[in-house]
Amino acid sequence: MKRHDGLQPLSREHHPALVQAKRLRDFAGNAAQARELGLAFLGFWDAEIAQHFRDEEELLLPLLAQRAGDDAGEIMETLAQHVQLRRSVMQLRRLSGANAPVDAPLLNALGDGLKSHVRFEEDVLFPFAEQNLPEEDLTYLEQQLTR
Repeated sequence: MKRHDGLQPLSREHHPALVQAKRLRDFAGNAAQARELGLAFLGFWDAEIAQHFRDEEELLLPLLAQRAGDDAGEIMETLAQHVQLRRSVMQLRRLSGANAPVDAPLLNALGDGLKSHVRFEEDVLFPFAEQNLPEEDLTYLEQQLTR
C-alpha cells in the first residue's frame, strides 16, 4: 500500500533504521566488536533516529491527538515504545561512555525493539494517521517534514 505523501518522509526513514536493527539483532561477535557496533549505532541514533522521534512527537502525534484524542491507544503505544528505545540507548551510551563491556544480548534486544517499533508504526500508527487525519493535516505534516 502506498503511503500518503504526508507520511512518506517518516516512512522512508524506516528503511535505514531496519538495516541498523538487523545488524544489532544478528550480532554474535566478541566484546570489542560489540563496543564498535554499539558506538556506530549511537552515531546513527544521534544523526537519524533522535530527530525522527522528535518529528513524530512534535508534529504527527499532536495532529493525531487533535483528531483522535490525547489518550488514543496508538499515540500512547508510540510514546511508550519511544521511551523504551530511549532507555535502551541510554543504557548503551552509559556502558560505552564508561568503557564498560557491551554484550551481544543488549545489542540484540535493542535491534529487536527497533524492528518491532518500525513495524508498529508502518502497520498500525501510519494507517491510523491516514484514517484519522484530514488532507489539510497531512499536507501540513509533509510541508513541515520537508522544510
